[in-house]
Amino acid sequence: MKLVLMAIILVSFKVSAAELNLYAIDSPTRLNWKTPKKLLKTTLRNYMRIGHGKRSRHKIGHAYLGFKCDGEVEVISGMTSGKGFKAKESLLKDKVGMSVILIDNNGHFQNHAESSKDIKIFSDTNRISKLQIEITNDQCLLAKQWHEEYSNSESFIYGGVDKRPLRGEGSGCTAYAMSFFEVANVDFNFFNKLFLRTIYIPNDLLGGDYGLGEKVKVKKILADRRLLSVSTPDSLQVDLYDPNDMHEWIKKTWKDVEEGAVNADIAEYNAKAYSVDKMKVLKLKKKDL
Repeated sequence: MKLVLMAIILVSFKVSAAELNLYAIDSPTRLNWKTPKKLLKTTLRNYMRIGHGKRSRHKIGHAYLGFKCDGEVEVISGMTSGKGFKAKESLLKDKVGMSVILIDNNGHFQNHAESSKDIKIFSDTNRISKLQIEITNDQCLLAKQWHEEYSNSESFIYGGVDKRPLRGEGSGCTAYAMSFFEVANVDFNFFNKLFLRTIYIPNDLLGGDYGLGEKVKVKKILADRRLLSVSTPDSLQVDLYDPNDMHEWIKKTWKDVEEGAVNADIAEYNAKAYSVDKMKVLKLKKKDL
C-alpha cells in the first residue's frame, strides 16, 4: 500500500519543467491591522529591535519572487527601500500620519545574487516559508519577460502599499511579487483573493498630499481605536499585501497537507509539504495542468 501511495505522489509531482516561487518572510512581531493604534504599536515594536541579524531584519516582513523556466536555473528577485528612505522623517517630522504607508520613496531592486543570499540566511529560521507552484513554460516565459523589463528600469520607486508596478507605479516587495502572478496568469484571481487585505483609513488620520492638509501627530494615531476593517463615508479604501499574511497562509496550509487534513483553499491542487532547513515549502500543482 505504501508503495502505491509513493507511486501516486511521484506521478503527481514529476520533475517540474517550470515553476513560480513565492518566498515570504514575516516580521519579528506580526503587524496588527485591527486599529490605527495597534498597527502603529506593532510597527514601532519591530523598528525598536536593535541590529540587523536574522531576528531583527525585515522589520515589517519581506517577499521575494522566483521563477524557473524549462531547462533553466531559478531567477529570484525582489524590491525594497533604497537610499534616502524617508518614512521615519515623514511620520515624525512632516507629521503625515497614516499617509506614511502610501507615500512613494526611493527603491532598490534586489537581483538574484542579493535575493538568493538573503533567502539562504533566513532558511535557517522559522521566519521564512515558500510557495512553489508548478506552471507551464509559456507562463514562465511571460514571467521572465516581465522580470527583464522591470529589472532594466532606469530607476526604481519603492511604492506605497496601494501601488502596483503593472500600472506603471512604484512597488513594494509584495506588490512586486504578486505582479508575476498577474502577468503570467498564475491563478491570479485565486491567490489575489487569498493575499489581498483591504483597510479603510479615517481621513482625519491622513496628512500630507493624501489628507486634508493638516498635520497628524503620532500620538493621535496611538489614541485611535477605530476599526480599520470598517468602511465609512470619511475613510480611504486601501488594498494591500502584507508578507505576514502570505507567510501565515503558507504555514497553515503546509501543516494541513503534512497532517493530511482537508483544506478547501487548495481543493483544485495536488499538494506536497516538505522543508529545506527550517523553511517550510508548500508545493502546488493544478489538477488540470
